[in-house]
Amino acid sequence: SFTVYENQLSCVKDNEDGSTVIITGNCNDFNGLDLKWTKCSSIQTCRAVENFLNHLQSMNKASYTENGCKYMYYWLYVVVLDSKPSHSVTIELYKDLINRYDNTTIFDKCKNQWNEKKFEKLIKILTLYNNFNKVYPTLHEGKCERANECVSTYMGYIEECANSDDKDFVMN
Repeated sequence: SFTVYENQLSCVKDNEDGSTVIITGNCNDFNGLDLKWTKCSSIQTCRAVENFLNHLQSMNKASYTENGCKYMYYWLYVVVLDSKPSHSVTIELYKDLINRYDNTTIFDKCKNQWNEKKFEKLIKILTLYNNFNKVYPTLHEGKCERANECVSTYMGYIEECANSDDKDFVMN
């Protein structure tokens, strides 16, 4: 479940006293999000990613870290950038943010195993997951419409997988 990551990753706001938690100081000059459609400032996003990567590293579990990096890409693309830029722009930003935090090889797998096509499919899967999770808490109004949208989307993805040779996503 990606909910655990959702609770760990959000735009970093200043504390009530105006201070922020700074892990590396590498975000002070970050301006990679100077785009009109962002929901968080560049520095807030960078600090949020720093805090999140620090959390992933502290868990010391490869699968937890790998899934966390997948969620982080989703968060950057959908939540922060509102799905506006291309995946290539988002991938560049994703890698830049990881590099600002990690100058070792801890997160190399997160940076290097994914490409534009795989991230595009990941966004589809996680969006379907989020939409599906919105069906249950909905009261009667709109519940059937949301469920039907999920089924329709899912069936489209099944057909897409059947016509694909991409084993990474057909099996998931």
